[in-house]
Amino acid sequence: MKIKSKNPKIVSMKLCVPFDGIVQIDEQGIVDVSPKCAIQLVTGTNDWEYLKKEENKAIDTNVEEEEEELTERELLQKALDKMSLEEMKNMAKEAGYNEKEWGKIGTKKLMSAYLLKKFDSLD
Repeated sequence: MKIKSKNPKIVSMKLCVPFDGIVQIDEQGIVDVSPKCAIQLVTGTNDWEYLKKEENKAIDTNVEEEEEELTERELLQKALDKMSLEEMKNMAKEAGYNEKEWGKIGTKKLMSAYLLKKFDSLD
């Protein structure tokens, strides 16, 4: 999942980020990170934003057509499908979501729906 730095000075450097460790930021301030990392950086800081779909297509011309057509939400859904319930709860905790809302959720399906609902409310 690609995110972009809001600060124009954050370009062409390496940065240590949650979950993914050290990543390379390109000359346009764009970095490709895991969905978990993207949510943490975009929702937990004021320094990052999701890369707009148009920008993503213009930059990443080598991606298969099927993947190009996926929205950020669909990419998040795919990532959540691969995660355990515990990993999803850790994501919610690290994102700062109210534990009273998600703490008693007992299935992956419901936790995934909760995280997607939170993602949708970011827009």
